[in-house]
Amino acid sequence: MNSPKMLVVAALASTVLFAATHGSAAPPKTLDVRVGAADIHEGKVRAALLSGANQGLYPGDRGYFTKNGARIRGTDFVVDRVSDRVAWTMAPFPTLDAMRWTSLQVKVVPTHTCGAGGQKPVIDTPAAIAGRTPPKGFLFASVRSAERADESTVTFTIDKGTEDGVVPSSTAYALLEGTGMPMPVTVDITWVTKSTAGGVVRGLPDANATARTVRRLGVERVRCSGSE
Repeated sequence: MNSPKMLVVAALASTVLFAATHGSAAPPKTLDVRVGAADIHEGKVRAALLSGANQGLYPGDRGYFTKNGARIRGTDFVVDRVSDRVAWTMAPFPTLDAMRWTSLQVKVVPTHTCGAGGQKPVIDTPAAIAGRTPPKGFLFASVRSAERADESTVTFTIDKGTEDGVVPSSTAYALLEGTGMPMPVTVDITWVTKSTAGGVVRGLPDANATARTVRRLGVERVRCSGSE
């Protein structure tokens, strides 16, 4: 993780604000995790597990429900979405009550190891400045949807996910229209799936206008290893 001194230097070097970063250690064999919340999503039970990318969980990791430490037969699941501290999965139960009565404890087997994000984009070539190619270590992501959250904030979904190297610690920036240069705003990746990611843009002078016009983000590609 960057030290406070390093973050201050980075802030002085640019008017663009970038997300704080975290590292990721080698994944343990299994993680004991508690279900923190659950709801019904498209007719199925969706559970929020109280561990995420900070604890080494990523989309595609598999787990199962336990009772008194023992595996409950027929309760296997796959993590499909993560944030820094939460992972989501479709739980194998017909109702919320069925899950609550059975167990709120799971074991998850992490299968990926990802490096720390936080690299600052270096936009120093004509192609990068013009927005034709991304900076080294970054990719361009198309904005699938963007919505106004308040007068200075927009939430978004992009078309890149962990299969492309996008993780919650990835640095991201919004491109000024028609160029490859970053807008002077803060962009955070707050969740990822295998093929998509989402987050928030803060510090906008006009959130309504940005929600209508933002089309691309520059996003850091983080190196991950492992298999499902």
